[in-house]
Amino acid sequence: MKKEYRVTYRQDERGWWIAAVPEIAGCHTQGRSLATAMHRVVEAVEVSLPEGAAFDLTHQFALGPAGNAVERLRSARDQYEAASAAYSRSNAEAIAQLARTMSTRDASAILRLSHQRVQQVTAARAKVHFEKVLTSAADLFDSV
Repeated sequence: MKKEYRVTYRQDERGWWIAAVPEIAGCHTQGRSLATAMHRVVEAVEVSLPEGAAFDLTHQFALGPAGNAVERLRSARDQYEAASAAYSRSNAEAIAQLARTMSTRDASAILRLSHQRVQQVTAARAKVHFEKVLTSAADLFDSV
């Protein structure tokens, strides 16, 4: 069973990154870059625990006022990813609906997409449908 440890990072007055693991007494390190500190803290945890102990690290950064901007960015990124996924689903659904009754070029004009993009989405949906049909047929054949 892996134990999870929290690592806190902060920059000192010289710009070095200080990494500490509060749950493990004396487990701390530093690095001129964040990447170096992150690499070294893994080594520090390894030497602080019994040999072969499994662990995961959760990283927290003390960023001061910049921390608020980082949190807003993460929130905006999460919202963007959700909206992007919704857009992709809606796009595929609209293409599928239009492709049943009109040409690729007409569907692309309505959707303001290139006809090549409409063809790509249509082909990808057809491939997924075909794979489902093959799987169902194979399952049916195996059950006979």
